[in-house]
Amino acid sequence: MRPIGGYFELQLLPGSSVFHSAPAIALKSGRASISLLLRHKQPEHVWLPYYTCDALLEPLKKNHIKFSFYEIDNNFEIAGNIPEISPKECIIYINFFGLKNVYSEYLESKHKENLWLDHTQAFFYKPVNIKSFHFNSARKFFGVPDGSYLYGPDIWDSINVQALPRNNEYKIEHLILRYQGKVAEGHKIFKENESLSGHGIARMSQISESILSHVNYNESSSKRKTNYNILHDALGKTNQLPEEIAGNPNNTVPICYPYLPPHPIEKEYFWENSIFVPTFWQECIKRSSSGYYFEKMLSNILLPLPIDQRYGEPEMNRIIELIKKHEK
Repeated sequence: MRPIGGYFELQLLPGSSVFHSAPAIALKSGRASISLLLRHKQPEHVWLPYYTCDALLEPLKKNHIKFSFYEIDNNFEIAGNIPEISPKECIIYINFFGLKNVYSEYLESKHKENLWLDHTQAFFYKPVNIKSFHFNSARKFFGVPDGSYLYGPDIWDSINVQALPRNNEYKIEHLILRYQGKVAEGHKIFKENESLSGHGIARMSQISESILSHVNYNESSSKRKTNYNILHDALGKTNQLPEEIAGNPNNTVPICYPYLPPHPIEKEYFWENSIFVPTFWQECIKRSSSGYYFEKMLSNILLPLPIDQRYGEPEMNRIIELIKKHEK
């Protein structure tokens, strides 16, 4: 029974901004999308990049699915040839930094339903002529507690979406604390929310759905691309990544500017100056004692510089000045 009267709840009315709609299914997280695909497709073996986070492994381990890693080259494409994919196998490829749209589409034409494309770093990628399975992550791009959109060639025919429960297991306090400028205070709650955004299958929360319906997506994507280009214009000559990766994003909307400095720069140098540069992904180093040298180097040295829509030219110049000061 719905209670009447009393104090007001957080009042979030639906807006008109929709970026991902049908045929996408709105789920709680990228891990939930993988879990639903595992239940839907029931693969016996999964190929995935060595250069990835442990979160991608979580649903596979939970469902006792065998998996193998493959290497990537310096263009962040599959190195060498993966053996012929059997009908009971699938391959996961990450659209790295949101810059590998064209390569993702090439893989889709090759592997079709055996390919699962991870766009958690490419929220603004919208698949057309869907032959493979695609999923993304809203909370890596916007201030929401959860959210992932899953696309697939036969997804609506095989899954009763409305029978899935709504996600009510999330935290929002970290979003409020960050809004108030209390970054450190909110970080622990942020980590708690990350744990809650696990592999359990549930639809996106109503609060995320409402917030996302008010986002100005054109402005957000435009700011990201502008910020990316400011950083690349200043840092491109010293970036050790190939121009194909680090160059102009063109029709992509990146999650960050991937900067591989000529000499390592400790993340603490940025953190001490209130620039929060993450690590993609330290857990790679612990997985194997041999091989995967490129991936391990990336985990140690790559700087995923923030470019998101909260910032503009003054913030990008702060980052540039800090890097140039270190490299003198």
